[in-house]
Amino acid sequence: MRTGRRQAVRRLGRLAAALLLMGALGVAGCGRGPARAGIADAVDNTTRTLRDLLLGLPPEALGTSPARPDPPLLTPGSYQAVLLTADADGFARASKNEIRAEAIQDLQGRVVRNLDRDLKKRGFTASGAPWETAASAARGAPKILLATLVPITEESGSPAERAAGRGRTILLIRLTVSDPATNKTLVQRDYYSGRDIGGRRDNRR
Repeated sequence: MRTGRRQAVRRLGRLAAALLLMGALGVAGCGRGPARAGIADAVDNTTRTLRDLLLGLPPEALGTSPARPDPPLLTPGSYQAVLLTADADGFARASKNEIRAEAIQDLQGRVVRNLDRDLKKRGFTASGAPWETAASAARGAPKILLATLVPITEESGSPAERAAGRGRTILLIRLTVSDPATNKTLVQRDYYSGRDIGGRRDNRR
């Protein structure tokens, strides 16, 4: 009896931990079957990608890069700051509301905090702004870059798999860095968000 009771307590503990993790990641799963993993890794991916674009690759990565690295976008006398914004409602629509807009807003805030800490060591800054006002705010500030995060989806699986409902929609993040004064795109990167949308295989996760 004691062994059975201990096993039941452990199962309840694991369930409670899983529910807390799902809430922290902003997973909306009510009435949709088992919820899928969140996009927490996207915070680290976005921070690292932006940092490498703005400051250049770190010394330890230069020797392993197969191609000639791009010059850093932030340099003394040129751009001095970056303004980051994310299409939170767009991510909610692209994910069929499996990702809440609030989760993307939280992602944006965490990336800004992480990035600003690194940039300040080099004399630069990072800040965030709501999607609706970011472009106008960036145009009104001198020597600033605008970085945007929007969702991109790609279909995977064979036609037969998709017809049978076993295909997946892969959710990507498109990071674009532009000069708001000229509307010129300086660099664009697509990378995995950590989330697949729909498909029976995903529902079994």
